[in-house]
This record gives sequence, C-alpha cells and structure tokens, in this order.
Amino acid sequence: MTIWLCTDARAKAVLRRVASKRLDKKPNSGYIIKPNGRLTISQWRNNALESGCMAAAEGKKTIPVRENLWTTPSLPNELPQLIGSKCPSCGEVVFPKNRTCTNCLHPLMEEVKLSRRGKIYNLSTVMLPPPKFKGQIPYAIGFVELPEGLRMLASFSGDPEILEVGMDVVLVLETVYSDENGNEIIGFRYKPIADNIEAVGKSGTPGLNL
Repeated sequence: MTIWLCTDARAKAVLRRVASKRLDKKPNSGYIIKPNGRLTISQWRNNALESGCMAAAEGKKTIPVRENLWTTPSLPNELPQLIGSKCPSCGEVVFPKNRTCTNCLHPLMEEVKLSRRGKIYNLSTVMLPPPKFKGQIPYAIGFVELPEGLRMLASFSGDPEILEVGMDVVLVLETVYSDENGNEIIGFRYKPIADNIEAVGKSGTPGLNL
C-alpha cells in the first residue's frame, strides 16, 4: 500500500475527492489512502501528485527535477502552475524565475504564476539520446508559446507523431525517470489538451490529468 506524504496539510482535501473518506494517519504526516473504485490507479496517482503529495511506498520517494519550478496546490480546485518572473519596468516575462531582468536590467523582478495552457510554437523529435539521458526515446521537444508572450523550451508528453505546430497544450507533471534507488523524478511537460480533463468530468473529480 502506498503512503502519500503531503507537503501541505490542506492538500489532503484533494485526495478525499479521489480516495476513500477515511485517511489513516501515519508517522511523518503520511496517509494511507485506498482508491474509491471510480478511478484507475493511474488516474488516482496523478491526482495525488497534483495535490502536492509525494509517494513514499517502500522507502521510495517522488522528487522534482528542480525545486521551485512549479506551485504546490493548496486548495481542491487548484492545479500546479509554473513559476516565472515579470519585470515591473519593461514587462518582460521569463521562466524559470530570475531576480534581474535580462531585457532592461531592472534589479528586481516580480514572481508570477504562468498560464497552464499554451500553443506549440515549434517542435523536434529526438531519436538518439544525449549523454546520461535516462528518459524514453523517442521524445519531442520544442517551444511553447504562453498567453503572457513567453516562448519557453519544454518537452512534450505522449506520441511525438500526433504533435503539430499550433496545437493547444496544457501543463502536466510526469515521471521523467527513476534514479538508482527507485525514486521517481518528476518533471513538467506539455500535453495536447484533447488528452486532458482539467474540469470536473464524468468521475466528478477536479484537476484530473489522464
């Protein structure tokens, strides 16, 4: 049975929507939660990840590829967002967040949450892995254009063959690879919106990424 360690106590409110009503308390703020039968294990796990909880089954952990790249939701209707910076002087928006504006050299940029949705600006399929690469091959990378005007380099989830320039995509958190200890390394990717359910669907569950 998986133990989920919640980084925010309020995050368990999300899990109540996708798991049994009873949360069995464990040491170190852990909770053993059983799926309620309405969702597959994969769907339930994705909701747990997006609620800001980490799996700690059998001593294994879920670790972000880098700290402070995205927000940790604290309310049931919230979803993770990438954290960027906006210049109060020239309006430049960057990701990841930066202290100084590289456009006008303003010394103090403001932290902003970036839109979850964007469009594929360009893309390329990688067939040969770079040195020390631990993910799956082939995979697609490219630039995503966000409503803020930012074009950011990102990888894409799913079959590269179905991706097209101009396609609407949405942010998802996924396992990038597993380390030598079996811990899951989580990163952000973009996925075609047609493959996602961001609102309450047939399951009645908010924020479900399939």
